[in-house]
Amino acid sequence: MKIQAADALQGAGRLSEAITMAQDGLALLTPDCVRLEMLARSIVTESLLALGKLSEALKSYEATKPLYDEVGGELTRLKAESLEAKAS
Repeated sequence: MKIQAADALQGAGRLSEAITMAQDGLALLTPDCVRLEMLARSIVTESLLALGKLSEALKSYEATKPLYDEVGGELTRLKAESLEAKAS
């Protein structure tokens, strides 16, 4: 799946490619794939941050935040707080 490939690309430091792949994956998701959407959007946000594109990363995070709230859980909350701190 494209989102798994995006995660691998991000891990390999190929951030621009990871963003493109994650965005391609987002276009294929159905509304019930909340966790995959959250992962894809997180890849985009984290990659933008690593590239120093802070305003874009903040916009991406803001689009992702409702998903973190929907999924809930301690790890999800911590991930959201970490991204928010980095993007702000």
